Amino acid sequence: MAEGDRLPTEIALAIEENMAALLAYCATATKGQVHDSPDLFWTLTDAASSFLNAVVRTRWPAMPEDELNAAIESLLARYRERQRPFVWWVWPSTSPATLGEALASCGLTYRGEGPGMAMSLANLPANHTLDLTEGLSIEEVNEHETLAEWLGAMNVAYGEDADNISAEKLAREALLGLPEERAARRYRRYLARLDGAPVATAFTFVHAGAVGLYGVTTIPQARRRGIGAAVSLAALVAAQNDGCQFAVLESSPLGEPVYRQLGFREASRIRSYVWEP
Repeated sequence: MAEGDRLPTEIALAIEENMAALLAYCATATKGQVHDSPDLFWTLTDAASSFLNAVVRTRWPAMPEDELNAAIESLLARYRERQRPFVWWVWPSTSPATLGEALASCGLTYRGEGPGMAMSLANLPANHTLDLTEGLSIEEVNEHETLAEWLGAMNVAYGEDADNISAEKLAREALLGLPEERAARRYRRYLARLDGAPVATAFTFVHAGAVGLYGVTTIPQARRRGIGAAVSLAALVAAQNDGCQFAVLESSPLGEPVYRQLGFREASRIRSYVWEP
């Protein structure tokens, strides 16, 4: 289905549900907990990551303030008990409307707001190329050695050391599979190299015919050279070749201009609140 064939509410919901499906996939593969009901979706894993531990869907009826706070505290207690950081997402579909304020009053920290974005893959650049930096190559992560390099580049992009990858983290990522190990290939990773050195990452997840674009990072030394756009485009072209027609993502302020360059447009506004031990 092309972007123009979808109602705005359907597009916004596709962004939310792709993330929920991705987190369910990750939690299930790593023996974590998943709660998935029409009114509430959350994951709880052993990872010290506020991405893998998340409340994605909240569709509660209107209720008095004390009851809403009690419902939040009941769920918050799960993460406190396990001492796991987590993020609570607030989408256009989230209810009640006062949830954000209630999360803040219960001790979660407002992390900010960003756009949910979407595009028809038919609108990708026609020649499937950008003005690439000389010496840049992009590959899909298909082996465990490259997986370690992918994680290392992501570490550097987030201000950590490339070699600071625990065996536990590497093993957990390996559990999510490599393309040749999973026929469906729902979860695929991409690594950009500059003169052979890892410099940027991306990964995709397919759900209900839409591909979600995630984990687009570039190490500080290689930024503002079009590399993030290039690795994103490579991932989207691969998804299009696999039959996907539609792409979704949740953007940071830093990434938004890159995604607009590729053809993404804002479909919703998304807020997030975090709790850390």
